[in-house]
Amino acid sequence: MEAAREGRFVRLSVEHLREPYGARFPATALQRAGYQTAAQILDVPTEELARAKGISVETAVRLHRAAVVLRGELEHDSTIRLEPGLTDQLTRALYDYDRIERLIGPLRARAEQYREEAGRLRGSARPLHGRLRWMLSGPKRKAEATEALGTLTKLLEDPGKTKFLEELRRAHQAFQDPAPPPIATVWRDFDQRSAAYYSALDAALGETVDTKTGGSRETELPPEVVAAVEAQPLDTSLLTATLRGYQHFGARYALAQKAVVLGDEMGLGKTVQAIAALAHLSATGRRHFFVVCPSSVMANWEREISRLSSLKSFRVHGAGEREKVLNRWSRQGGVAITTFDTLRVLAVPPRPLGLAVVDEAHFIKNPGTARAQNVRALIKRAEHTILLSGTPLENRVAEFTELIGYLRPDLADALERSDEGDDPEGFRRIAAPAYLRRNQKDVLKELPEMVAVDEWVEFGEADQQAYHEAVSAGHIMYVRQAGYRAGPASAKVQRLVELVDEARDNGLKVLIFSYFREVLVTVEEALGDRVVGKVTGDTPPGARLDLVDAFSKIDGHAVLLSQIDAGGTGLNVQAASVVILCEPQFKPSTEDQAIARAHRMGQNRVVRVYRLLAKDSVDDALLARLGAKAQLFDRYARRSDVADFSPSAVDGEFAAISEKTLARDLLAGEQKRLGVRPRRSG
Repeated sequence: MEAAREGRFVRLSVEHLREPYGARFPATALQRAGYQTAAQILDVPTEELARAKGISVETAVRLHRAAVVLRGELEHDSTIRLEPGLTDQLTRALYDYDRIERLIGPLRARAEQYREEAGRLRGSARPLHGRLRWMLSGPKRKAEATEALGTLTKLLEDPGKTKFLEELRRAHQAFQDPAPPPIATVWRDFDQRSAAYYSALDAALGETVDTKTGGSRETELPPEVVAAVEAQPLDTSLLTATLRGYQHFGARYALAQKAVVLGDEMGLGKTVQAIAALAHLSATGRRHFFVVCPSSVMANWEREISRLSSLKSFRVHGAGEREKVLNRWSRQGGVAITTFDTLRVLAVPPRPLGLAVVDEAHFIKNPGTARAQNVRALIKRAEHTILLSGTPLENRVAEFTELIGYLRPDLADALERSDEGDDPEGFRRIAAPAYLRRNQKDVLKELPEMVAVDEWVEFGEADQQAYHEAVSAGHIMYVRQAGYRAGPASAKVQRLVELVDEARDNGLKVLIFSYFREVLVTVEEALGDRVVGKVTGDTPPGARLDLVDAFSKIDGHAVLLSQIDAGGTGLNVQAASVVILCEPQFKPSTEDQAIARAHRMGQNRVVRVYRLLAKDSVDDALLARLGAKAQLFDRYARRSDVADFSPSAVDGEFAAISEKTLARDLLAGEQKRLGVRPRRSG
């Protein structure tokens, strides 16, 4: 632990001295003098530091004191952060633990079930174990023993049991694999699934969320809510995701309180908490569930339910298909996913609903609309309800009260009578039985530097037409930007605006990248005056820095647009904590370098990265190619067995496959999929 803290200090840049130093930090002078790390400042004598141009003796003393303060802060920081080179052994142990859990976790419940059933039947069949015992048993006992033997025989011959034993054998065989992966592969897995590692670490250290607050520093939950959450179990047998402590608490809070608004700050995993609640209710006997959301996130819900659980989802959307799908859902059970607009025309079968989830709940803030009334009717049929919204609703009292009114009219009345402006703490206490919000700083003690999310959308009619025309035109660049041709009607534009709106509501700055100028023009038109400017290939270097400075100096929310090749390197934009990639790029390193504009030293917020992707489009095919690069990346890591290697090495391996060849293959694949005759190459 101490070694890890020391290692972190050695790696901290001089920029980390800015806060303890105070005003007029001599960044330029330090850079010119060649000082790069805080450790260098601590190690060099002050008189030597004062010889550097632009650094006086007084400044040198202040710098040295700042370095001492920074090191002291690290020494008193008990948070364990998993970092390459510093916690390799611990991270590998967590990798092994998580691997074992993923192998045997899904089998554990069934194994226990078979063990208990077999033990019970064996006990009932005891009179058959010996002639004397049989002779001394009464008729009823003999009948029970004979019946138990028959049931036990059927159990042993059951095809489901045979399949289970085969799964158990495969898991055991996989566990016996003697070749541990190189540490580079472990760290790559950590980058993709850091939540699983920190969850395992929390469990190992006995870290739990304070049930009095649920992880929120702003609100202490009432004693009766605390007692209910503590008593609420969470069955995760149908959940394939690993929950953080605060996510586990959030799911139990929703189940215990029956009807809640889950308002965690974006990036904390509201969706996985809702899916955990769905999985628990399914595992405990409920069969039918409903998710209502904007059309822009339907595809995301479908993918997340499949990725994070073993639940079956039904996309109830689209004229001609929705009624058929709804009937299948009614017969089979599972999670129906529909939009606010589609719900208006649905005749939902009278099935008991275990849970209704409403995503982007601020869409129903006006109770007088038909949309809100349809949702209210659905909620009334549900045993449990979760409204999801990343907007800090307590800052909008009227809207917040309306949402609470859907769930707890008694609390809504109390909120209306309270004066939130004079007593915000009292307002939050009133809402606490039905409202839970945690911020990053409250629950992410290790402050992971980046949370990446693939945002999948489905093309609407206008998108489909534009996309088909682009594929027919036979130019891959037209195809890649076709998802924005429909302007405001574009599913990608709509989702992008929603993400930027949520960032605005949280006071966050946004950096948006696209390869295409035309796409940035469309985005600028959609976002309006909140856009500070655009960085393109024609923007002179000095003007680029001026744009970044203007963007950074704005207090609160702002948006900066950039072509990914123009602004993806050479700029420091730590002021941005939300990055949006309008489309996937041909090379992983292109995206990595762009993200690194915000995800770098000096960034004091978690950076959220959203990649906008369209289902059934070239994005799917390009992602498959990027997946192949990722596999090659892993193979490269196995060969080198080092902790620090560059994504550019993978791009070098792929040099034989030129971008022109990749573009041609992607276009040909889309033309074949859509049945379009090629008119030209591109």
